[in-house]
Amino acid sequence: MTVSFKTRSAIEKCLSSLALAMAASVLLWTAAAAYDRVGEASWYGSRYQGKSTASGEAFDMNALTAAHRRLPFGTMVQVTNLANKRSLVVRINDRGPYKRGRIIDLSRRGADLLGFEHMGVAKVRVKVLRSQQSIQNALRYSRNSDPIRLRPPKR
Repeated sequence: MTVSFKTRSAIEKCLSSLALAMAASVLLWTAAAAYDRVGEASWYGSRYQGKSTASGEAFDMNALTAAHRRLPFGTMVQVTNLANKRSLVVRINDRGPYKRGRIIDLSRRGADLLGFEHMGVAKVRVKVLRSQQSIQNALRYSRNSDPIRLRPPKR
């Protein structure tokens, strides 16, 4: 079987794009696995209730979710308020925060459980939880009183 130059070129382009996409996703997950930062957190709530998030699911201000600029959707992170040592586990489902100097935007419920809803912002530590075991350990010592959805709701 003989393959024309055009077909071979198209196949090579497709494979090259696929390899590049796979390499980028591996790099993104590797960077996410090592993520452990201290910075300022804020929260968002009723103005965005029911509106579509960057991941496509509807925003629920009472769910334990958060927005982050680069972490992949579905990533579970432990957020600790450094002022009062309260901690909880949230799932990344949106992009943000858009204000300079902030590292994460929590849902209203997350800010409430961490004790900074009335202040608006807090200094926090954000750590990616890599395995099911680390998620379970973090939940054991967190303020999560509500069950957390590991996957977005089905539409």
